[in-house]
Amino acid sequence: MTKIVHPDLLSDIAAYCARQNMTRSAFGLAAVRDPRLVFDIEEGRELRSRTVERVRHFINTGDPLADGDAA
Repeated sequence: MTKIVHPDLLSDIAAYCARQNMTRSAFGLAAVRDPRLVFDIEEGRELRSRTVERVRHFINTGDPLADGDAA
């Protein structure tokens, strides 16, 4: 069994996707340009703090945070 490194984040992503009627791959693509993001987190991928920040920003605002943008 794979240990999920970011269970709270994964739960927040699932809730966002349900509210927005968005697929997991569409979420990853919109949030950080990575359609495999959610699937990889489920498989135990550990995210950099910057990636977590970008995902949280997207969940809170619905807008992606560009690589060079400050939160």
